[in-house]
Amino acid sequence: MRTERRLAGWSDDEPYSVQLPNGSTMGIKLNPPSVEIFSAADIPPELYDDPKPPQPSRSKIADVLRTGLPVPGARFTRGQSIRWK
Repeated sequence: MRTERRLAGWSDDEPYSVQLPNGSTMGIKLNPPSVEIFSAADIPPELYDDPKPPQPSRSKIADVLRTGLPVPGARFTRGQSIRWK
């Protein structure tokens, strides 16, 4: 379906819905951004929570990423979801 959307001039960032023959609707939309930690060793210590053992804090990392600054070892990702009505 992604290829057909691109050929029709749609971007992956736009919601998309299709009316099915049985009258129901199927739609694809982007999920909100989420933090993906791909290298915890590279994340600065100030972005960790306090429990033992320390774990990277996704909320602190998300706050920094929203300002536009990079965080070594983490990035925003956005998945897609399919919904039927």
